[in-house]
Formats: sequence, structure tokens, C-alpha cells
Amino acid sequence: MINIKKTERILCPSCGKHTNHEVVYEGRERIFEDKNSDIWESTTFDVLQCLGCETPTLRKKYIFSEDMDFEEIDGKNVIIPTITLWPKTDDRMLKQKYTGNSPQNVRRIYRETIEAYNSELPTLCGAGIRAVIECVCKEQGIIKEDLKDKIDALKEKGVITEVFANALHQNRLLGNEALHESTLFGDLELGTAIELIETLLDTVYETESKARLLKDMRESKKIKDGLKI
Repeated sequence: MINIKKTERILCPSCGKHTNHEVVYEGRERIFEDKNSDIWESTTFDVLQCLGCETPTLRKKYIFSEDMDFEEIDGKNVIIPTITLWPKTDDRMLKQKYTGNSPQNVRRIYRETIEAYNSELPTLCGAGIRAVIECVCKEQGIIKEDLKDKIDALKEKGVITEVFANALHQNRLLGNEALHESTLFGDLELGTAIELIETLLDTVYETESKARLLKDMRESKKIKDGLKI
């Protein structure tokens, strides 16, 4: 183990932005060479820790002789390794929204859907988007065979508006096409669909809690200000 003190700026999975990290461990380079050819590969592992939230990140630097990228630095061609970070993190990563008032099953499926998106598993993400809606309907006591009818029942109960029901039908169709037609959706479509299920969770489970909190804060403020409630 080589203990060093240096910092680098990388994307922190917890902060959701580029922050300064201390390199707390730098492993030795491991090189594999094929004795019968000029083919070789190099692997190095580092551990970096965010200087803000203190979240650690494992970094792998990999070089393969048959697939190398170069960058000119100070007049010299320098090999640029392939970088992999764990937990996975890049500018496309989504952070889970607060869903503390949602039932446990709803929270679990939502969490797994976000993890599927962040792990670049679009088919599983599409299935998860549909499954979140299914689970919300079940928790609302809606017993229907078809998801289309379940969404319509949410609207008829007054849980969601007609406009939002139409939006959830688009999510339903996306999930159907991902599962049954093997349609490969990209980040834009999946990200938009995830925003819709987050709005659903906020509407069904969080809005009442927020309204109650706001009411309590208003009443508390009136008491402090000496006003009659």
C-alpha cells in the first residue's frame, strides 16, 4: 500500500457534482503480458474520498495495448486509461427523491427503478416505471386486471387529474413496449417517464404531509407573533 496525500476533482455520487477528493489509497499497477505477442494490459485501483461528504469512490484505471487512446501533454503523447468508478457515477446519474411517506413496497420498486436507470439497464428501468404505477394502484385498493383500467380508476377516485392520467398512460405504453416489443428507450424517454412517477408519488403520498407541515408552521408563526389563530 502506498499512502499519499494528493487531491483530484471528480464527480461525487452523493454530492451529485464534481468535488475535490483526496486519494486515500493508490494501488500498484498490475501488468499482464502475453509472452507470445506484443499484447499487454495494465490495471490500477485507487480509492478517493470526497472532501465534502466523505463518500469513498473506488477507481479502476485500465489500459489495453490493442485499444489505446492518446492525448498530447507538454509535447508528448500520453496514454489515457479507461476510467471506471464505483459507485457508478456520471452526469446522467439520477438521485432518488424523498419518498418517506410512500409504502415500503412502492419505495423499494422506485429505488430499484432508479438503480436500473443508473446502471444503464433500460429494459429493467422501463419495467420498473410500469411496476411503480401498478404498486401505487394496489396500495390505493384498486383491483383491476389491466393497468389502463387501474389508471382510469385512480382518476375516477379523484387521486389524480385527467391530464395526469393521460400522462401515466404514456408511461404504461412505454413499459409495455420495453417489455413486450423489446423497444430500447434512451435516457431522455426514461428520464421523462421517471419524472412522471416521481410526480405520482409526490401527489399521492407527499402532498398531504407537506400541506400539514405548512399548516403547522403557519400556526406556530402566528403564536410567536402573538396573533390569534
